[in-house]
Amino acid sequence: MNEAYRGLLQFALAHSATFTLVTRHDLKTRKSHNQCLENLQPFLLEEREVCEWPGTRLINGTATLRRYKAVPDAFEPLYGAGKGLYQWVQPDLPEDLAFYDSQGRCWLESTAHEKMAFVDDRLIHLKSLSRTAPGVDLRPCLSTRV
Repeated sequence: MNEAYRGLLQFALAHSATFTLVTRHDLKTRKSHNQCLENLQPFLLEEREVCEWPGTRLINGTATLRRYKAVPDAFEPLYGAGKGLYQWVQPDLPEDLAFYDSQGRCWLESTAHEKMAFVDDRLIHLKSLSRTAPGVDLRPCLSTRV
């Protein structure tokens, strides 16, 4: 498995209060998607219909956004589901993994199908992230490649 992704998840779960994943209604899902949701069920805080989430705004329709507790026990279901941040794409998995601080501010957003992710350096100390996940490519625009 991807060591940069492992480090990113470990850092994110240690420095976040919650994380979200999205299921779009206009896309099919596979068994792996449903299994992932089942594995994350113990950490589920809320489900709601949205037309917008970090990095994405739908023109038509809605999607189900699920918010989860960011706790160490969530590592295995997250790490086991995909080999990297950009694997969170339907139909295989829910979409666009994002992490939030204790005040609900998103510090890591991803748009997996476009292979884009952004870290808000006002909320997270980038040197700490780099030490925990040394393979994460933090460019000046704060785009990661994991």
